[in-house]
Amino acid sequence: MKKILYSFFIIFLSVAMISCHNEKLDTGEPATTGTIDLSTLIVNCDYSTEVLRSVDVSDFIISIYDNKTQTPLAQWKYSDMPEVYTAEAGSYIIKAESGELKNADWDAPYYAAQKDFVVEVNKITAIGDVVCKLSNVKVTIEYSQELLALMGDDCKVNVSLGKGMLDFVKSEPRAGYFAADGENNRLYAY
Repeated sequence: MKKILYSFFIIFLSVAMISCHNEKLDTGEPATTGTIDLSTLIVNCDYSTEVLRSVDVSDFIISIYDNKTQTPLAQWKYSDMPEVYTAEAGSYIIKAESGELKNADWDAPYYAAQKDFVVEVNKITAIGDVVCKLSNVKVTIEYSQELLALMGDDCKVNVSLGKGMLDFVKSEPRAGYFAADGENNRLYAY
């Protein structure tokens, strides 16, 4: 009889613990969070400024920032992003970037975009489309056939923009990409 009562008690205790675990505790305090539906985020690139092959956005970095403090709250690779994210009610910025912006590098286009949004208490916020644009300066050097005939093999063009600098040798086929130096971009070629 004791074994039956003991078994009954264990089963009752297990059921009680499972049911309590599945219920939310009502603390009496009002909710202060909302949900960001990241499954609605679609990252695309705007190719209107140059002719490029399509860009794979799966490795883009997606970041959420508090709009007031500019504090980063979360960051994921686009392909590994969760479907939803819970945040305190308030104003936020979502940023999409193709990687790290370098001062100067070969064949390194940098795409970026950001979008403001608001999270409301107990509501679901859909993000929608974020269209990234080329956000660095592309430089290529081409020579006329007449000038090429006069140039030695050791000739080069040194290009600088802001803190970035690249040497374009006579036969350099690649494009150089430079971080934009504010609104007053000045490109120097020597």
